[in-house]
Amino acid sequence: ANVGGTRVWNTPDGKAFGYVGHMRVDADGAPNAYGPGDSGLDTNDNAGSPGNWWALATDNNKPNGNPYVQGPGAPSPGHYVSMTSLEDGRYPTNDPQRYVNAAKVPFGVLPQTLADTTGTKLGDYMHVYNKANGKSSWAVYADTGPEGMLGEGSVALAKSLGLPSSPRDERATDNISYV
Repeated sequence: ANVGGTRVWNTPDGKAFGYVGHMRVDADGAPNAYGPGDSGLDTNDNAGSPGNWWALATDNNKPNGNPYVQGPGAPSPGHYVSMTSLEDGRYPTNDPQRYVNAAKVPFGVLPQTLADTTGTKLGDYMHVYNKANGKSSWAVYADTGPEGMLGEGSVALAKSLGLPSSPRDERATDNISYV
């Protein structure tokens, strides 16, 4: 298969797939990922915009709602609640603990169509290898991303691979192997 110009291959038994490409850094799920005045780890543009929030939990659980702002006692008071596709349903949608913390958990992002085609489920593991420095890490598939785009991982995954870990740095690092 080919996703956004990246060749995706399957193992002969069909139980795994992989690709070599780049990695952009994703802050989704980190309690301080996004905030009023563009104050988070990442720019608010990567969470959506008023009326179309795709990475923020909102008061009506829809993209057109108002983002929840964390209050006193929350992990990052004053910041928005940022979501991941993998969730812990024991917590309400306005609680940052419901989502996978990109700053602490190495995770990868896949387009939903590729996940469906390969039978990959949220919570499945992947192995990611930086060909430039030989560092590798296990990661969990915790978020879905735009169709036709491969090569996104959490802040924690970037750190474990010895890569620049700021989501605000739009450069992508090449020669990253994902299985």
